[in-house]
Amino acid sequence: MVGSDLALDVEPSGIEGIRDPAHDLSIIAMGMPILDAADFGPLSIECKKRQRWAFLLTMAPLAIPGATGSPVNPTAIF
Repeated sequence: MVGSDLALDVEPSGIEGIRDPAHDLSIIAMGMPILDAADFGPLSIECKKRQRWAFLLTMAPLAIPGATGSPVNPTAIF
């Protein structure tokens, strides 16, 4: 999974014929989920408090037929 606190792609992409190269590469070519507009502040505070930087991240998207995205509630398990 790749997560970002802002947009992953820039507009225009600079690659002719491809609008969202990072999304195309991550999702289509690699099958990798993308977490857009993530707020990593609380997670970084918790990691620092625990002095632990490794954790299991879980999330379950909504089951919407034909959808290409969904809101999620990510949960870090230390």
